[in-house]
Amino acid sequence: MPHYEFLNELPPYKFYKELNREENIQQYYDKCSLIKTYYPGSSDHLKLCGKLYRNLKILYDIQNEDIIQNKRCDYLNNWIYNEVIEKFGISDKYIYSNDIITYMTYNWYSSIRSADTLNKCFFKELIMNQQEFIKKKVSFDDTENYNSIKTKINNNDYKNSSNYLKYITEKEYLKSLIESECYCDNSSMFCIKFHKYNEENGKEKLCSLKCNEAITLHSPQEKIELQCTVSEKVEEGTRDEEELQSVDIDTLDNVTSSNPAGTIVALPIFFTFLCIFLLVFYLYKFTPYGLRLYEILQRKKKCSNNMHEENMNDFLKNPSASNRINSDNVRYNVYYQSLSDI
Repeated sequence: MPHYEFLNELPPYKFYKELNREENIQQYYDKCSLIKTYYPGSSDHLKLCGKLYRNLKILYDIQNEDIIQNKRCDYLNNWIYNEVIEKFGISDKYIYSNDIITYMTYNWYSSIRSADTLNKCFFKELIMNQQEFIKKKVSFDDTENYNSIKTKINNNDYKNSSNYLKYITEKEYLKSLIESECYCDNSSMFCIKFHKYNEENGKEKLCSLKCNEAITLHSPQEKIELQCTVSEKVEEGTRDEEELQSVDIDTLDNVTSSNPAGTIVALPIFFTFLCIFLLVFYLYKFTPYGLRLYEILQRKKKCSNNMHEENMNDFLKNPSASNRINSDNVRYNVYYQSLSDI
């Protein structure tokens, strides 16, 4: 199996590296009583046990925002099984029943139950042999790497996407993941880079896939699968990326210069209303017409107040009558304004 050095930059590798540190482990040796009993003088067994209980304590506080909380327990379980297999080997039918695993995890449950934390990681008894576990861990790690690579490319946080995509396309499981995700209508940067990588390396030129559609021809039996070209998809993605990085000046010019005819029509109307307003204001403030208009408005206001007072007096004199209304006998108070009042 080829080793990809560039994967060391990804969050999963960094998280495993953090779990494997040897700092601050001596204080947890008291949790390893069975290891001390059955493997006296073995520093390798004791160090690994100390790491385990140190990791249980700090698991959810490790600074790695890309490794989500509900995945961290899976990482820890995979780590301890893998460390025992690599350092000491496990020939048991079920790896969880191996003596070293049993002695290592003897105080796991009691340590977790006594821990003052909401997140608790429990030991998983994996009913599988060593080879089955290795396949399982490889699949888990590959999937985590895939998700990290996708995040990096979509966030434009990478140096060379070709290395990542080479790794993905050389892994059958990951290749199936990216092919199922990057259909022709997926315009994410991750998928665009995938299409471009395939084109540049002479791989499948079906937009990396055959589209999940069909064209019905002259007869219902004659169908042909649509194939979108990689070059068109890559060009679209490149154009989209360039548009995100810079503002289109031509578009801004078009906004300011759009609909010139409407602007020409609107300006005379605006100035006409402005002139009328200024003329009325001038007549009202600085000519006898303004005084005459003011007197007329005051008389109308006085008439309105008189009519309101008469209605209120009638209501107070006979309040019950005001509630008896029918179509044959309705009283109205009508005020007639004479011309002399104006």
